[in-house]
Amino acid sequence: MEASGAHRDRVALPVVLKACARLQDVEFGKRVHLCIVGTELADDVRVRTALVDLYCKCGLVDDALEVFEEMTQRDLVSWNAMISGCVANCQYKYAILLCFRMRRDGLRLNSVTLVSLILACRELSEFRLGQAAHCYSLRSGILQLEPHVGTSLIGFYSRFDMRLSHNVFEVLERRNTVCWNAIIDGYFHTGKCSEALKIFLHMIVDNVAPDSVTFLAVMQSCGEFGCLKFGKQVHQLVIKYGFSVDKFVGNALINMYGRCGYCEHASLVFERGLTGDVASWNAMISAYKNCMCFNEALALFSRMKCDCIGENMVTIGIMLSVCAQCGCLERGKQLHAYAIKSGMTDNTSIDDALLSMYADLNIVTSAQEIFNGMDKSNAVSWNTLIMALIKDGLTCKAWDLFGKMQQTETKPNSFTMVSLLKGCTNNLFLNFGRSIHGYVIRHGLDVNSSLCTALADMYMDCGQESAAFYIFWNHSDRDLVSWNAMIASYIHNGRPNDALTLFYRMQFETKPDASTMINVLPSCAQMGSLLQVKCFHAYIVRRELGLPLDTSLGNALLTIYAKCGSIRSAESMFRNLLKRDIISWNAMIAAYGIHGQGEDAVRIFCELLSARERPTRVTFVSILSACSHSGMIEKGWEIFHSMNRDYNVPPEVVHYACMVDLLGRAGNLDKAKELICSMPMEPDASLWRALLSACRMFYNMELARIIGEKLIELEPMNIANYILLSNIYAAAGNWEYVTILRADIKEKGLEKTPGNSWINIKNEVQSFTAGNKQDPQFEMSYTKLKLSLDELVENGYIPHTSSIWHNV
Repeated sequence: MEASGAHRDRVALPVVLKACARLQDVEFGKRVHLCIVGTELADDVRVRTALVDLYCKCGLVDDALEVFEEMTQRDLVSWNAMISGCVANCQYKYAILLCFRMRRDGLRLNSVTLVSLILACRELSEFRLGQAAHCYSLRSGILQLEPHVGTSLIGFYSRFDMRLSHNVFEVLERRNTVCWNAIIDGYFHTGKCSEALKIFLHMIVDNVAPDSVTFLAVMQSCGEFGCLKFGKQVHQLVIKYGFSVDKFVGNALINMYGRCGYCEHASLVFERGLTGDVASWNAMISAYKNCMCFNEALALFSRMKCDCIGENMVTIGIMLSVCAQCGCLERGKQLHAYAIKSGMTDNTSIDDALLSMYADLNIVTSAQEIFNGMDKSNAVSWNTLIMALIKDGLTCKAWDLFGKMQQTETKPNSFTMVSLLKGCTNNLFLNFGRSIHGYVIRHGLDVNSSLCTALADMYMDCGQESAAFYIFWNHSDRDLVSWNAMIASYIHNGRPNDALTLFYRMQFETKPDASTMINVLPSCAQMGSLLQVKCFHAYIVRRELGLPLDTSLGNALLTIYAKCGSIRSAESMFRNLLKRDIISWNAMIAAYGIHGQGEDAVRIFCELLSARERPTRVTFVSILSACSHSGMIEKGWEIFHSMNRDYNVPPEVVHYACMVDLLGRAGNLDKAKELICSMPMEPDASLWRALLSACRMFYNMELARIIGEKLIELEPMNIANYILLSNIYAAAGNWEYVTILRADIKEKGLEKTPGNSWINIKNEVQSFTAGNKQDPQFEMSYTKLKLSLDELVENGYIPHTSSIWHNV
């Protein structure tokens, strides 16, 4: 056809150029353009419009503009082709300027022009101009005639206020599936998943047939909202409407079930639609990761390799995250080597994933090596390394890195500030925290919910409660995360009463979720209120907040029941969990341990092994502690020696501390000291303190003096060490040393934190502080206490006074 010149006429040429645009064959299109230069076809409006469209769709905006500007005559189609082309190529400002030129040339905007204009306004956040386009569409009647204009307005307003989007949606007389998709997608992307699901319900009730795009948005909303029951119903609709064969819908189903913690259903969807599509494999691995089924994720990755499914960078990124979460450093290193071999480390996303893995596994040196080797670091890279240094206690290095970051093109953002604020954990860091707050204000950083929460936490941890409250209450965009963080902050600072008060106030503004309950439940343990735990348990069941599906919530209730003295309720929670993770097993072992039921703890440990769960470092802390509290020396040694040999978990300082406590309680002080001296790492204060407590119990004054001096050398500002040693001397009648220690305490300006206790009277928590004579109920409380003690003595009770701690 080209040889015969058949394409060189006014009708065929635009068709040929349109085909070139669709095939992205710009070279052929350019040859056609050269053939008609200097002919009358070159001045034809339709031909030039087709050339503009070709160059725009092939990304050559400058060439398109040159053709457009050379046109002596332009019609509405020509203008729309150039305006739409500019929008498609992200030239939003020029698209808006062309709209104004078009109006000056006396042409009226039609629906195609309006859609392009509204999209440009959306991307540039030009709210007023977008409103003007909205008004124009109303005056001209285009809004009600052309549904796609309404759809673009819904998308435009979703950038600013979903209520405005909803208003546009409500006034549309002609709503097609695309309109419904726009409003559902708008609610999903603004984090209002429940509203997205409600709109979907209305869509079904109005007999509007959903398409694959609808199901993608709805299933993402179900996953984010954790709404498994609704998700299953959506799955049924997917089958009903014939979209179960759509691979994108299938992947969305796998992701939805994974986010809802239901990997069995995700696996069924995956196996039924098994293809060579790497996205499906990635979705399934991610689902296993979300469900904390790390062994299954690792196995699926191995199967992927055996089935010759070519993994991509997304696969490697997910697997690195799996290794970080399950603590599998060796597998992570293998993936790192594979990424280097495959040439993937030139990609920023893989570098960030490697950096994040080493940071999460607390391998800071490796994280620094990855960071230093990056060709181009971004804000995420800087923030990840800063957070890793903070977590490792290297606050000064984190500040140095922050200083270097400010000298680069990558500027600190809100998340950088959140990372730095994590290092301000007590009043010694108050000035650092204030300087960060000042930096935020000076540089006009976005004070989002995360930053607001981090600032409030910092001030609370530094003892500035009024400042924390001011930030919290004056933040207009308080969300559920902010409330949860504030409650957790009160718990962390030993303020359970205030945490409960905040929980009750929260319910006037927002609905608590499972995370809220996990945060507030420790308040019951701090107050020792079993009744309050039962109230919260009933509240969780009544509000359907996740039991028995939510393993994390079940674990929290199990732990709190045990700490409040109800081991039977803890057992019931454990047995009724539909899915147990390693945290569930650890919590149950620890529960038996604190109740002195060592044999039951060992039985649960054996059940854990039978269930093919892999014990972690925390598992061994729990079981060794249980053996210690029950005097099970031989079993304790057996488990301790099996850690590295059988389970590849090298003993850490905390495990040695458990063994020292075990030996110390049994009176084997010399063996305990030998164990400390044989450790492959430097012993910390907790080890010496455990041995010192044993010395107090068995009156070994000489060893107590040596250990006490060592402990005070390690922690010179910890008053608990002085008090413990002072009481050992006092029990032995060595008042000379007691006097010396008291003088040291006074000289260093140390003060003992007064003890607090709580009691629940008629659903009201009463708090008492030791020695606080200002309490209005002080005299009545102590009178009642004396009467109770007298009654105990009359009934034959003989107090054991040798362990009473003396006032310092």
